[in-house]
Amino acid sequence: MMKHYNPSYKSLLWIMPFLTGLHNLEEAPSMVGFLARYLPDIHFVTEGQFYAALIIATLGEFAIVYASLYFLERGVWRYVPVALQSLVFLNALSHICGSLMFRTAAPGVFTAVLLIIPFTPLVYRAALREKYVDRRGLTVAFLAGAVAYLPLVALSLLAGTLAVRMLQAVMGG
Repeated sequence: MMKHYNPSYKSLLWIMPFLTGLHNLEEAPSMVGFLARYLPDIHFVTEGQFYAALIIATLGEFAIVYASLYFLERGVWRYVPVALQSLVFLNALSHICGSLMFRTAAPGVFTAVLLIIPFTPLVYRAALREKYVDRRGLTVAFLAGAVAYLPLVALSLLAGTLAVRMLQAVMGG
């Protein structure tokens, strides 16, 4: 009988932001051009703003995940990584949907399919198995992440825009 590897919830939490970082590296070089080509009416971000937004979002995920690891045994912190992974999962689904809708590989679709989508159930199963969350808590955390998805994308893009403007002001350009 083949033995299945069941990674611990905490070990998976250590991996989460690295996978998101790889995903962001895949989409960064070509997402702005992709949006301009396929969604010209809502194209509103420059490459610099998009890069800054991805950096801020990735660093934010690192900070949240590692804070969660420190406070994991305390109240709401048990649910934060699950909600965060639902954000990443929904983002991955958006890359898949974009690829299907436009009949071309959307930036980020390869890491979405090969890393993010398969990784997400591992996180959820480990959280349930180790009793960090129950099924109801998992559902609520997933829904919380889903509700927060678009506002956090918008907030990341705004933060990226502000970062670029601050950098331009400091550098005199």
